[in-house]
Amino acid sequence: MKPKHDDPYIMAVSAFICLFFVFFFGFCVAIIQRDRAAAEVADLRAQVAALEAERETEKTPLPPALFATSDERADERCSSLQGQGESLGSFRVTHYCTCAKCCGVETGITASGRAAVSGYSVAVDPAVIPLGTRLLLDYGDGVMHEARADDTGGAVKGQTLDLCVADHATALALGVREATVYIEEDLK
Repeated sequence: MKPKHDDPYIMAVSAFICLFFVFFFGFCVAIIQRDRAAAEVADLRAQVAALEAERETEKTPLPPALFATSDERADERCSSLQGQGESLGSFRVTHYCTCAKCCGVETGITASGRAAVSGYSVAVDPAVIPLGTRLLLDYGDGVMHEARADDTGGAVKGQTLDLCVADHATALALGVREATVYIEEDLK
């Protein structure tokens, strides 16, 4: 008489049960990983929403006179700034994005601990402009551009600002510009 464990039927059923549990276990692990990833995505979305809300609450609307577009209003616009902010003079403005080529890492977190905001965050020399300082940039295009000193950089020394932009191609396309920089005194 043959032992029962050599019975082909029992061996086939045993193999089927083992395969069933292996697939079931793998399926359960995949569901758990999917749920964890979904929770991480939801957490990251909440962090982004909180950062965007922080940025919106920190921004103060600029007076309409600062948005003058005609050349005749340029002198009036600059003279109106004398009562609102201190002119730091002309600065060289370069551009960067949060990619590894520009920053060495892709975290998007600035030296101030805030997330870099495209078109708003600037890297400064903290010996010239303290981190957290609100700035107005006048490129001579008739529009005052709001910015905040959020970051520092190895190449940012003296009268230089490095403005965060959306992507590397934009940073390269914008190149180097000149702007008159003002400190927004009531928001320091």
